[in-house]
Amino acid sequence: MSSSFWLSVNAAESWSRIEAPPFIALDERTKRLLGVVRLHDDADGANAEFAILVRSRLKGHGIGWLLMKQMIEFSRDKGLKSIRGQVLCENTMMLTMCIELGFHITDDPDERGIKIATLPVCTEHQ
Repeated sequence: MSSSFWLSVNAAESWSRIEAPPFIALDERTKRLLGVVRLHDDADGANAEFAILVRSRLKGHGIGWLLMKQMIEFSRDKGLKSIRGQVLCENTMMLTMCIELGFHITDDPDERGIKIATLPVCTEHQ
């Protein structure tokens, strides 16, 4: 993995109005977007859903791993109970990464070909 990218929580001033700003990976030289992960809180504010995108040619280089770790840390700091995301069944690289990060993987009961990755991040005892 190249060290030519950086992560940013507040990459643009306008994001300060967003409840959970995206975490982004940018190429330091070109400032091109390499990947992004975003959280969307449920209505109760106790749980959230994540979505992650990494440039296809960069998958398997650790960018997704770093973005997910940042998002998990943010979720813990925010006091969320759990985070979850939908993953295509054929996206074995993402499913493996989620398992390695401690996510529990289940079949989506409503959508064929989709898995749900869920991670408990905080307990009430913390």
